[in-house]
Amino acid sequence: MGDLDTGRTKVAEDGHTLILGWNEATMRVVVQTSFLRRQYQMLNESKYFGILYYFPFLAAPLGYFEMLERPSTSLANSDICIMADNKSKEEMHILLEQTLSERGINPARTRLGMNIICRIGDPTNTNDLIRVAAYKAAAIVVMMTESDQE
Repeated sequence: MGDLDTGRTKVAEDGHTLILGWNEATMRVVVQTSFLRRQYQMLNESKYFGILYYFPFLAAPLGYFEMLERPSTSLANSDICIMADNKSKEEMHILLEQTLSERGINPARTRLGMNIICRIGDPTNTNDLIRVAAYKAAAIVVMMTESDQE
């Protein structure tokens, strides 16, 4: 259980957006991706929402999941995983929590720890990339750090 707090556990995601590295633009990328997720969620929750709110068992017979709007990009409907080696998981959570609340991201739509997952690891290490399921990611964003410039 101690590994959960340190951010060194394996990510059980498929089709997620993976952000490798942390710099001053990482929080802006997360905020913009969260805005995109919110637009996609709002677009799809209005479709048949009234019927399915009161009768959720009708989702499968109505083919609700086939009637959802197709996302314009995989960023719109996937969770975000951030892997960096220059910040701790706690530091990343504090910075993201502050930035998301400043920008008005609803924590009910994009949850830190559930929809935004932070992990500690070296983006150039193959074992760390396997741990964050880079081979299953729908999109990978590489953030250049100061060590990359060296």
